[in-house]
Amino acid sequence: MRRRMFARVLVGSLRKRASRTLIAVLAVLLGASLITALFTLSRGVESQAGRELRRYGANLVITAPAARVTTGIGNLEFGFVEAEAQLPDSIKGRLSSAVAQGEIEDFSAFLEGTVYADGRAVAVTGAEFDRLSVLRPWWKVEGAWAPKEADPQASSQAPALVGVATARILGLSAGNSLELRSDDRSISLLITGVVEAGGADDKRVFVPLDSAQALLSTKGISRIEVSVLASKGSIEGIAARLGDLIPEGEVRVVGQVAEAEARVLGKVKLLLGLVAGLVLIAAGLTIASTMTASVMERSREIGLMKALGAGNRSIAGFFMGEAATGAMLGGMGGYAMGTVLALVIGRVAFESTLPASALALPVTLVSALAVSLIASLFPVRTALRIDPARTLKGE
Repeated sequence: MRRRMFARVLVGSLRKRASRTLIAVLAVLLGASLITALFTLSRGVESQAGRELRRYGANLVITAPAARVTTGIGNLEFGFVEAEAQLPDSIKGRLSSAVAQGEIEDFSAFLEGTVYADGRAVAVTGAEFDRLSVLRPWWKVEGAWAPKEADPQASSQAPALVGVATARILGLSAGNSLELRSDDRSISLLITGVVEAGGADDKRVFVPLDSAQALLSTKGISRIEVSVLASKGSIEGIAARLGDLIPEGEVRVVGQVAEAEARVLGKVKLLLGLVAGLVLIAAGLTIASTMTASVMERSREIGLMKALGAGNRSIAGFFMGEAATGAMLGGMGGYAMGTVLALVIGRVAFESTLPASALALPVTLVSALAVSLIASLFPVRTALRIDPARTLKGE
């Protein structure tokens, strides 16, 4: 009976003061919508910012430990000579499993060597073209990454990309043919594009990895570039896990990219946290002022409740119940509005759809409830101090 009476009084109070209740609900709704939007954006922006930073290259590189050979005559040692070492091709399978499990974003294997074209030494790099285009999006390619399926030459010649410096020296352009030789082996290539990348890549010829392995008579790999997102965890931690996965290789962090990503994501989190904090404070002040005005208007009602035997716990529970009800109503509406707002911002700012976060609902409701209850402490304390005798006398 007491619970029923409490619920009836609570519902009646909310209806009777619908305008003030609406103001409190709107304040919570505004704060909750921004909390949901900021929470969704913070998670989406981390991933999006990481992908944008991936445009500047991979942030992990896996290489084979160089073999060191001691040189000298008799007891006289001249020092060490480092022999070039290669990684086994089987590593790609393990990394593909890591991509499927979401541990890393993508990777590309490379094999480097020196071959000859028209009697001139040329630096050749074997690469996986489909993944190379993902890890080198800043390259300016005059032509195409790969030949068109309708091209009659595509079936007999391997595709190749030529750096602008090498293309200038050899007089090559997109559509030309090129033959590379190494000892008694040779391959015929179809130049699909001329690459302007900047740096040493402008002096290289890029061919499919299997073609480079056949030309250089090896099944190995010189290095593997790996792209991971900082939002997945610490770059150093991911590098350590990859080191355990690939014990025959050395995993190194590309410092500049990793540090830039960590700084950007840290600033994004700080900015969104500050905005969310200010929104919560503003919502709390609105709720506190609205409830304080309600307590002052209902001082005679509170005095009557005390005179009829209502204790401080009942009165505090009554006002906290009003605050909790408004928090739940505003929180649910704010979650729906904030989700739509996050989708709109993601579309406008990032030209992509940020996925709705299921975790945003409990975070929004808990935040709205906590702010409402904390903001109600001062008004409730004021209500508990009301003297029923003086209030009923009109003092």
